[in-house]
Amino acid sequence: MNVADHFDLIAGTSTGGIIALALGLGMRPKDVVHFYVEQGPSIFQRRRCFARLCSLRSRKYAQEPLKSALHKCTGEKLLGDSKKRLVIPSYNLDKDEVYLFKTPHHERLTRDWRVPMWKVGLATSAAPTYSPACREVGAKKRTERKRAKKRSEKEDAARSGSQ
Repeated sequence: MNVADHFDLIAGTSTGGIIALALGLGMRPKDVVHFYVEQGPSIFQRRRCFARLCSLRSRKYAQEPLKSALHKCTGEKLLGDSKKRLVIPSYNLDKDEVYLFKTPHHERLTRDWRVPMWKVGLATSAAPTYSPACREVGAKKRTERKRAKKRSEKEDAARSGSQ
């Protein structure tokens, strides 16, 4: 029996969010530990520079190693592919608000299921002093909104032209 089977809903932020995503995929805790042991040194590799200068000019850690490790671990699995109900908080710097990624465990929760798990993991673990903000998720949503708006405008124009 997997420890995740004892929970109806799993939530976590930052590394807790990554663990929640892994459990949602059906990974066992020992596999999650293995992920951190194997990938941790590359994810948390300190940048080489003078400590004071580095902290003023850039983040402690680069985003690419974490992105690569998450993508390797989750592949193209979507949040909706989770075997468990999940709630993964992140922080939207542009809007200065918390965003909660949620699996579709209720009929009203329909917007996040298509987001790749690696993007959710990247978003929840973004911390301004440690790693860069995650722009992976919002950019796609903005593009989708623009496309939907254009389709709607074309449909409206077609309807009004046919009347």
